Amino acid sequence: ENGTVTIPEKPILFVPHVVGVRAGSDVVFRNASTRPENVKWSSTNNGQFSPLVPPSLHVFTIENTKPERVAISVTSAIYPWMQAFVWVFDHPYFAVTDGDGNFEIKFAPRGNLRLAMWQESMGFRNGREGRWGEPIRAPGGRLDLGEIQLKPPAANR
Repeated sequence: ENGTVTIPEKPILFVPHVVGVRAGSDVVFRNASTRPENVKWSSTNNGQFSPLVPPSLHVFTIENTKPERVAISVTSAIYPWMQAFVWVFDHPYFAVTDGDGNFEIKFAPRGNLRLAMWQESMGFRNGREGRWGEPIRAPGGRLDLGEIQLKPPAANR
């Protein structure tokens, strides 16, 4: 199970913007543009890199990723507006929302669980304590949590 991030010709950005992978997976940055691009990666458990990736579908791969407690920010030293985030989890129960904010976590176990939510400009829902998640009860079958509001912390308002 790999996470592939593509750098297209136009617009100049990372696609997708957020990638979730399981520990042990590879993260591949594929340069689909006609010019060299930079992938600046700095993490706690998965090293620090800033390679120049040649054009025309060349790749830079970070192999056998290890779990991280926070999202890894990926930027470019060439184009400062380029940014992506990579989460490396030590379990299969995660999801990235779609364009409408919907998500699905398939095959989650039943019982008492904790749901953690993170957004790049706000951080974890409910601040620092939110990284441990909010308690939810998951009976067997489909569970619809309805609309979940993410509000900036009081300090940011």
